[in-house]
This record gives sequence, C-alpha cells and structure tokens, in this order.
Amino acid sequence: MVSIANTTTANKFVSGYHHVTAIASSPQKNYDFYHGVLGLRLVKQTVNFDDPSSYHLYYGDELAKPGSLITFFTWPHLPVRTRGAAEIAAVGFAVPVDSLDFWKKRLTHKKIKFTEITRGEFSVLSLEDFEGMGVEIVGVNNPRDLRALHPDIPKEHALCGIEYTVLSVANVAVIAQTLETIGYSHVKTHDELHHFSRVHDHVFVFEDLSGHDALQGIGAVHHIAFAVSDDSEEMTMRSRIHDLGLFPTPQIDRTYFHSVYFREHNGILFEIATNGPGFAIDEKIESLGQKLCLPPQYEKQRAEIVANLQPFKL
Repeated sequence: MVSIANTTTANKFVSGYHHVTAIASSPQKNYDFYHGVLGLRLVKQTVNFDDPSSYHLYYGDELAKPGSLITFFTWPHLPVRTRGAAEIAAVGFAVPVDSLDFWKKRLTHKKIKFTEITRGEFSVLSLEDFEGMGVEIVGVNNPRDLRALHPDIPKEHALCGIEYTVLSVANVAVIAQTLETIGYSHVKTHDELHHFSRVHDHVFVFEDLSGHDALQGIGAVHHIAFAVSDDSEEMTMRSRIHDLGLFPTPQIDRTYFHSVYFREHNGILFEIATNGPGFAIDEKIESLGQKLCLPPQYEKQRAEIVANLQPFKL
C-alpha cells in the first residue's frame, strides 16, 4: 500500500482533459463504433503529422471542444496491444446517471457486451470498442454539456465528455507527484485504486507489480492530453514538468493546438495542449470532419497521401 500525501494547492494552469489519443487498425470499425454506437461527432479527418501514411481521426462534441475529444491513429500493421504496467487501461465518458438504463438497452441492442461495475463512487458500464480498447460509460450527477447530436441518441442521453482515465503503473507514488503538479489532488484510495481529482474530472491509478510492462498496439491508448488556455500557460507548465526531472519536448505546432509531450517516470506519455487555435480554422463548424484536412507541409503530397490511406464511409 502506497501512502500519498494530499496536495495543498491546485494547479491553476491545467483545466482538465484536452483529448485522449489511441491506436486503431481500421478507420471504418473506428468510425462505426465511436460515431455509430457512442454517437460522437467526427470533427476532424487529418493525418498523423509525424506519419502521414496514417489517419488521425478526431471525435468529440458538436463544437469539438477540448474535454470531449478522443482521437485515433490508424496503424493496421501493429500487433494487438498487451496488458501490463505503464498502460492507460480505460477511458470513461460521462453521461447523466439517469441515462445508464438507456445505454444498457442501446449496448444490448448493438450486441456489445458490457459489465456493470463501480469505479470509486461512480456506477459504470465497462466495455471494449471493436478493437479491444477499454471504454467506460460513467453515470455522473450534473455532467458538463459536451454533447454531440446523433439521430439515434436523444440529446439528454448523449455522452458528455471525458470524465476519467484509468492508469496502470508500477509506482503510484511517482505518478502522484506528476499528477499533483499538473493539478490533480489525491482524493482517496478505493481497494488499492488511487483516485485523483480536480473540479470536473478524475484519474484513477492502480499499481501493477507483475513486472511486465504493457506493449502498445491496436486497442491501446497512446497518450493523454491535458488542456491549458494558451502558449504562456503551456510554457509555465513545461517549466514545472522539467523541474520534476522529466524531459518535456519543445512546443510543437499541431495546427489545431500547440503541444508539449513528456513521459512520466513510469513511462506513460502525457501531453499538454493549448485550447486554440481550434478545429474551425480550416473547416466551418457545421461541416467539421467531412473532408481530409492536411497541414500545409503535406498539401503538395495530397494525392499520394490519399492513395495510401484506407478509405471509409461516413
């Protein structure tokens, strides 16, 4: 059992989750699950800026707000991920508590297996997407209004953004220091599950002493991004991360936001991302996600890039 001291001062610079990024093999399976089943809006089709042979697909609420976003790299050549330490094991999406019955019926109708569990104080439907990634639907009192519109899902039952992530690590005390630096206070421990929280969202951490590290692949969560308002706050946070003995990257321009990446001491990849410029800089809000958007450095290669991407139908 690891003893963790509560942080005394919340960090004012991190405002919560920006997005979570995971790995898929099939853009069609991915779209069919995250839009077709969960009802999220596809808000951006682009490519991995470091690997333009791969899609980078973004899903979120109707306005593509930070905190609602889950994104995917499509790497069909990778093996399926293996479980272990240094893993982001699940992503939890909020719904109103009274909507859990709707989601039980919807998942049953879609022939998706789920388990009813308790995560801390939350009632949860735990399931996997079509490629094995851990997804949880979390009953929350007064969730944020981060909803997408879907013809089969009444607005009052729609997903309401990322409520929490679940992390598996070899050393809880080490990640606690990082989480507290970016603004999450240790709340309590539920049966060896360590609960960190800020105003609207949470991180659950459990300790894996098996000695086996997870291997990323299809069905794995690649990284978690936390939101800051602007470049100035991002640079302040980068300095604090550096002071922990970690090695943050320089700021990187991702067109829709600016990013700083770092691995905490257990090996989990975190990102600090600015809220702007936002996803409407190259598409109108009403038509987000309808076409392939490329960053300027790849526009001259559009024909070649499109030819190498797996087609999928909206």
